[in-house]
Amino acid sequence: MKLTPYQKKYVAMLVEMRKRKMNLWSFLMFRPVRWLPFALVFVACVTFYLFLDEKFWLFLTGIICGGVARIFGHARLSAKAWPVVLGVTDWAKVDALQKSEEIKP
Repeated sequence: MKLTPYQKKYVAMLVEMRKRKMNLWSFLMFRPVRWLPFALVFVACVTFYLFLDEKFWLFLTGIICGGVARIFGHARLSAKAWPVVLGVTDWAKVDALQKSEEIKP
């Protein structure tokens, strides 16, 4: 079975992160699609603030802050768990997956 594009990117991220320390920024850059919509909504909120009531601005700011806090919390915990991932991962299989791009059952 062939690897999906996401699986290929994940295997590449594992290999790259093995060489250097995982941090918040590297985790966020692995999947910017998860947090980029919040940035776009924030820009839209600032634009709407110029034309709408202040209560609407406060409501959307609270929602965006909650979403961003969730994403950063997940990234922070993933970075803390990274040493465990390093210890339990079979790196020979990861290297083989990166080279062959095929999962063997």
